[in-house]
Amino acid sequence: MSILLQCRRVFPHPWFRKVNTGLIVFVFIFFVWTSCNTIFACLPVHYFWNRTVDPNAKGKCLAQEAIWCVRVLEVLTMSASLTAVVVQVQ
Repeated sequence: MSILLQCRRVFPHPWFRKVNTGLIVFVFIFFVWTSCNTIFACLPVHYFWNRTVDPNAKGKCLAQEAIWCVRVLEVLTMSASLTAVVVQVQ
């Protein structure tokens, strides 16, 4: 997010500002979503720790595949941000 905000100040071209604004909005929404996803990966939340300590604990967690998909989206977001900057510099 900080890189996108800095690039917004440095590169004044209108098309870049539109792309940059879109990426800022997407990154913010994605941040909120992944934060909630991380906090509430297991319900109830304390099950995250209790499942390894107490085999009789009741609860459930998200599948690991879903968590990996979120990580792939994070990498794609960073790649899109860097690609926008490289295109602007050329």
